[in-house]
Amino acid sequence: QSVVVFHEYLATFFTEVDVIWSRRLTTPTAILFILNRYNTLFQAVLFILFADVAFNTDLSCKSTWCLNAAFILISYVTWALFSALRVYSIGNRNTYLASASFCFGMVPFATNLV
Repeated sequence: QSVVVFHEYLATFFTEVDVIWSRRLTTPTAILFILNRYNTLFQAVLFILFADVAFNTDLSCKSTWCLNAAFILISYVTWALFSALRVYSIGNRNTYLASASFCFGMVPFATNLV
């Protein structure tokens, strides 16, 4: 799974530089792209680093679990924001539809937070 992520990142890195990094990073789409892309990369790195590690203490196990949970929660927020932005652009800039989409998209975040 992580190898596929790394391959995709290496294959599309120069396109990313041309499309994203050559412009100002203030647009919501650029910010969401970067957040989603590098959150996935950090999850893949975390998976590789801790795949065969023996956790000797309770603290090391809990800290790794919390870090992984944080990356997963960031993914949920990113997907909800992306869905809301997409509904906003397709729905003639209707903020009510975009807000509803964001709220429904945040359900996995809320259920996994508890």
